[in-house]
This record gives sequence, structure tokens and C-alpha cells, in this order.
Amino acid sequence: MTDSRERAMSDTVNPSISGRPAGVELARPPPSQPEPMLRNEPQPATTGVAVALAPRTAMCADGSRLEYFVSETQGPVLVLINALGLGLLTLRGLIEHFSKSYRVICWKPRGTYGPVRTLRNQVEDLDLILANEGVSRCRMVTWCSGAKVGIEFFRRRPIASSLVLMNGAYKSIPGLEQHETPFEQTMLKLCEMVVQRPALASTMMNSMRALLTGVVPGRKDAVSPLDGVAGGRELKAAIVEPFSSMESTTHYSHQVIDYLSHDIAPSLAGVDVPVLLLAGQNDQISAAGMSKAIAARLPKADYAELPSGTHYGVYEKPELVTALIDRFFQAQAASP
Repeated sequence: MTDSRERAMSDTVNPSISGRPAGVELARPPPSQPEPMLRNEPQPATTGVAVALAPRTAMCADGSRLEYFVSETQGPVLVLINALGLGLLTLRGLIEHFSKSYRVICWKPRGTYGPVRTLRNQVEDLDLILANEGVSRCRMVTWCSGAKVGIEFFRRRPIASSLVLMNGAYKSIPGLEQHETPFEQTMLKLCEMVVQRPALASTMMNSMRALLTGVVPGRKDAVSPLDGVAGGRELKAAIVEPFSSMESTTHYSHQVIDYLSHDIAPSLAGVDVPVLLLAGQNDQISAAGMSKAIAARLPKADYAELPSGTHYGVYEKPELVTALIDRFFQAQAASP
């Protein structure tokens, strides 16, 4: 990254902009099956998103239906890849901002409320959506567990001119174990317990909710890390949604094990387009140090860290996040 770009990014974030410094046996996830539109399966909610999003449906080869949303904007394509099991709430600020100038494509990843879908299946869903929309070139923005989906898709079809990886979860990269968080390790163990003993799903639901929100059942004095966030109650409800039933908890556990166990390093080696890695200084879920280490492995990477930012910086500080992404995109447009 050039000195001028480093100065530009550091105007609004910490001056920690990276150059390029030097055994449990698990049950196999249930096979991916056609995912019917179950009556009680939560659908991607557009409530609260103050832009028009057109619902679309792609028919899969197995007969299942893949639902997604597209903004009614005429412009270049921007693909937003969300975290497993979550709806559009966390990305609301990005959708509202970028829909002004981009044709935004977004969806709720499948597999938590219907048959389990692996990381490979998530990549296949993305491929199908873009084929259905006739997209041959785009920009991609990912959040949390959307990171590996975007990177693996780029390996399959390198049609993204640039990537933005926000608070990415990259666990299981050899040599970067020191950057894995206690949250990732604990979540993986909880999910392994659920998969090995499905009867524990009901009990583990509360543990997983507490791990995500800091709210301990029966403890009125417990302090949640989300208490100081504007709209924190709304956010809490959104992030614990995958643990709304024993079935969803079990499905999500299979997905988390598959995702966190996947080594993304071989696919990272093929990412040769500009990449912006955004991290939060206080992210306890996906450590900023991991994103910075990933940036060091990429030939065209910029790194920016949100001061006091948590894992949910995209929800807490959408104006700052969108400004950083805008600046990154503008820098690419200005490059020869």
C-alpha cells in the first residue's frame, strides 16, 4: 500500500494500517438436501431497511428455491455476503448507503432453518445468484463468516474487481493460531458437543446465547457487551436467532464446525485484486490481529481498524464503515 493511501485511511481510523510485514471425532453433517420453504422458517426480513429491495428467486438443480434481494438501482453490482444464519439487520447501514449508487445483491444464507448447507454449498448459492442476475463483474463486501465464502467464490470465479472483508472469521489457518480468539475456540467446542450429543441442543442454546450477548440466564446483574450499542436490544435478537430452536441450534452447530475447520490459506494465495480488511479494535469474536495477519499475506491489501470497534462495527458505526469502503473503492477507480 502506498504512503498516500495509508495517510488517507488513517484520517478516520487508528494509524494501524498494514503494509505487508514480514482431535475430536465428529459426526458428519447431515447431507445437503433440497431446502423447502418451511412454514416456520424465518425468511430474510427487509423490515427497517429504508430502501426498496426486490425479492428474487433462483431455482436450484435439486429443486429447492434460493431467495435473495436486489436493490432497484441502476449501477455497478455490489454483492453483500452475510454471516451464517443471520438476516439483513446487521448490514442495514450498508444496504441503505450503497443502494444509492450500486445494484446491491444480498440474502440470508441458507442451512440454519432447513437442511444443513456447508461452506461449499454457500459458495454454490452465491454462484447461482450471480448467474441468475447475469453478473459478470462486481465488487464484494463480506462480514464475519461471509469472508471465507467470498474468498472461496473468488477462487472458483474471479469476477470481483475488489473485496472488502469486514471482521472476518478465518480460524484454522496454519501458522496463525495465535490470533484465534477464546470465543472461536469456545463456540467450536459447544458446537462439537451439540453434534456429538444432539440431546444437548436445548441446554446449549442458553450457553450459546450467553456467549454471543454476555447475558447469563438468571443473572440480572450480568452486563452485555451490546448494552451500550444503539439499538442493542434489536441487535441481540438478531444475533441469537440461529439458537431459536433445538433444530436450528443443531443445524447451525454443523455449519459452524464445517466453517471454522476450513483452512482458507490455499484460496487466499490466489487473491490478486485489491482487498480492504476492516477490523474492530475491541472485537472479541474475530481478532483484529488475524485480519492484520491476513492483510500481510495478500499482495494488494489495505488494513484499517475501527477505534473501540466491536465485531458489530458495521451495525454500530455504519457511517464510518461506509466512508472507509467508499474511499477504498474510489482509490481503485483512480488507479491506472
